[in-house]
Amino acid sequence: FEVAKQNYKKERDTIKALKMQIEGAVGKQTLQPIWETAVGLLNRTIRDIFTFLFRLPSVHVAPSQVLERHTEILTDGYSFSEEMSTFFKKLEDFQAYSVHGNNAHSDSQIGAIAVTLIYQTGQYNTAKRDWDAINDPNLRTWANLKNHFLTAQRTTRTNRADFESSAAVAHQAKNVSMGTIGRHIR
Repeated sequence: FEVAKQNYKKERDTIKALKMQIEGAVGKQTLQPIWETAVGLLNRTIRDIFTFLFRLPSVHVAPSQVLERHTEILTDGYSFSEEMSTFFKKLEDFQAYSVHGNNAHSDSQIGAIAVTLIYQTGQYNTAKRDWDAINDPNLRTWANLKNHFLTAQRTTRTNRADFESSAAVAHQAKNVSMGTIGRHIR
């Protein structure tokens, strides 16, 4: 047990030191979209940090390019048939891109874009109403928004599939009963 405890402590200390080195090498401005005010990078895994960093463009981006990408996202919007997770990934990629144009978009700004585009579909009315009813800013986070609408999409698709399945069964039952009636009339 003591050996496992020592190994765990070494691993934890190594990860903490690595995060501090990353922070020092990359800088807080670059890490701002994944930076948490109270704890910095402590709640992020090394994988999360490197995934974020590898999504960043390797060159400086002009502010006009960030504006162009922002306009493109607003123009493309969100399609009801699109996977919500793909839509959220596109917004997160834009967030990482915006850092290099010295126009970093926070989680709340990305969330506002997501909500606006989702609302424009006219779908997810119950989910929209539930999200709008949340007044606690600690609950209105990017992570919670993604989870909320991903759940809404799964629920909507499940309900739609159940309805279509029920309709098919009812249609089949009607055909069977009509066939039975037809045989009795002859």
